[in-house]
Amino acid sequence: MAVKPDAKHAKREGKIHQKIARSRQYFQYKTTYKLTRTGKKVFFIEKLNLVGLTCRNQTKQDENGKYLPNGQSSKSRLNKSWLDAAFNQFFQILGQVAEKAFHVAKRNARVIECKSNYTSQLLSYPTYPIGNSVYRLQYQRIF
Repeated sequence: MAVKPDAKHAKREGKIHQKIARSRQYFQYKTTYKLTRTGKKVFFIEKLNLVGLTCRNQTKQDENGKYLPNGQSSKSRLNKSWLDAAFNQFFQILGQVAEKAFHVAKRNARVIECKSNYTSQLLSYPTYPIGNSVYRLQYQRIF
């Protein structure tokens, strides 16, 4: 019995999407293990509203009703890259790996979620108090 072309196409497309998802997850695990092995004690994560960040721009019209450029074409690529990065999945994996490192290797890695309000001002200071301890921050961009 012959398989319909639509089913073949759907199966092939599903395999491609699965390969992309697995390669993204592999990169995220590799990055989180590399981060936890640096010896850092605390990892700060901003709570991002990606739904709000990736929404479309408002349309602009002149007095005649003609549409003006609003930068949506450039924002579209930025939205795709944000969604492709899968930040929430990366943050979950970072939390799991940090907890595993704590239980297995007795490394005191903590993941702390913070609000995105004023983080550029607050985290620019060299130290950040947590409980009775003060941790020195070192900013490193990963991806």
